[in-house]
Amino acid sequence: LVEALVNPTDACTDARRVSCEALLHAISTGGFISAPLHFATSQGWEDTCHALTSVLCTLVTEEVDYCVTTPSDALLNLLLQVQNHPQIKVGCLVLECWLTVQDIPTAQRHGNWKAPLFKRVVECLMNQMAYPSHFVNWEEELEVDESEFEEFRQMVRDVLISSYFLLRTDYVKSLAQALILTQQHSTSWVVEEAALYALTVSSREVCARIKARGGGTLASRDREETTQIILSLAQHLCGTDQTAAIQSMLSRHWLVLSGACDLIGAYSAAWSTKCTPESIYQLLKCLCIALSAHPMVEQAASWALRSMMIGCAPKLVADSNAHQAVPQYAKEAMEDVLSKQDEQSMVNVAEGCTRLVVQIPDGATSQRAISVLVASVVHRCDAALLLVPVTPESGFSEQASDAVEALDRYLRVLQVIVRFCERNDSHPASDFLNVLWPLLETASQR
Repeated sequence: LVEALVNPTDACTDARRVSCEALLHAISTGGFISAPLHFATSQGWEDTCHALTSVLCTLVTEEVDYCVTTPSDALLNLLLQVQNHPQIKVGCLVLECWLTVQDIPTAQRHGNWKAPLFKRVVECLMNQMAYPSHFVNWEEELEVDESEFEEFRQMVRDVLISSYFLLRTDYVKSLAQALILTQQHSTSWVVEEAALYALTVSSREVCARIKARGGGTLASRDREETTQIILSLAQHLCGTDQTAAIQSMLSRHWLVLSGACDLIGAYSAAWSTKCTPESIYQLLKCLCIALSAHPMVEQAASWALRSMMIGCAPKLVADSNAHQAVPQYAKEAMEDVLSKQDEQSMVNVAEGCTRLVVQIPDGATSQRAISVLVASVVHRCDAALLLVPVTPESGFSEQASDAVEALDRYLRVLQVIVRFCERNDSHPASDFLNVLWPLLETASQR
């Protein structure tokens, strides 16, 4: 059947149309595909489920121009059932159907193939891309294959983004409501995490909507409503007590806190456009607290900090208090991350801090801020060097080995600061040599 459906020799012929109608009629009245698929699923026959779904999806993608002009209730219900199939590989096949349908202008589709359908699609994807409720980490997970799960989440991205373009505010609103209601009623954390992921996936498109100018009345109304939802969501996540908000998310699951960090970082363009500097600093504070809340959240928080400091730099440095607030925040963020062990987290925050302070309009203030960042790293390098013997007699002790690893991380951070500290008017690297040269000379002798 698949070979017959992809055969181009009878394209656009009456015979092919009659055959297509016969297959759709068999699905709606004779249990074609659905009955054997149900039985194969109950028996655990993975190859059979995959083969039956391939027939169904090939029919839709090859004959989409005809399918979308008909009500096709049975076909749509079957597609949604298969999308929720317990085997991830089977559900993956249906994703191409939704993308193919979205290629057809809505004016050429029957009402059953428009926005209401894709609301149901998003609900199905939310269920299928959710973690198991018992999930702790991948080392302890025995029921779900990590590679299949992550691959499915990557494949879902395009369908979610295309759904946003069709649903617009309804997409953002429904996910925000799912997120808030889950927290209020203390239901499963997996719904909350899936909603955070779906909102993060579409962040670029949502931010573009928020930043857009002009447009008609409907576009303006959609933009304003979307903006209010996203801003209220940020307030909901961080609240007035950032520490309590972080602990609350962490108590539900570390993946919820990690997802919240991803979302905050992904929407930095929206915060820069619509938030006050005070609100941005509250979000940054929230991320700094998350950085120390759980080891599994550290990289997500550091990446979000980097995104926020880079994306919101123009708004922060334009504030009248920037000459004090920006250097102070950068110093605190750098001190926080240097106390960690993860090199990538250090690099993320170091890049964000450097790219933030170099945009301070006053060159002298910017230079002092960069010098403070360098000094905090050099101080830790000096402390690590004291633990490394010049000529070890019988190899390094465990303490010395740890110090060497820490020194390697700190030197990588210095490399990042030097790389990004250039301003439009100068590059202060030559000024740093007076501070860095003794350190590098001493390190080279170890």
